[in-house]
Amino acid sequence: LVVTRGLDSVTVDPVARTATIGAGATWGAVTAAAAPHGLAPLNGSSPSVGAVSYTLGGGLGILARQFGYAADQVRALEVVTADGTR
Repeated sequence: LVVTRGLDSVTVDPVARTATIGAGATWGAVTAAAAPHGLAPLNGSSPSVGAVSYTLGGGLGILARQFGYAADQVRALEVVTADGTR
């Protein structure tokens, strides 16, 4: 089991309309960072769910009919292994 709770960074680029999030970021944190810019993530109904696990696990939220799965909107992933290899 890998606990990613400490990797909870969230950065929103309102011009590009994108967010860069850490593996432990919750949808609540992503929503809070996006809202001041008039943006909303393709999240589910619970703010305590991990954004990355929801996205990679095929989560289906209320905006999915209009915008597709959250996974459909991923532009890039950075994988870092336990030994720090990227």
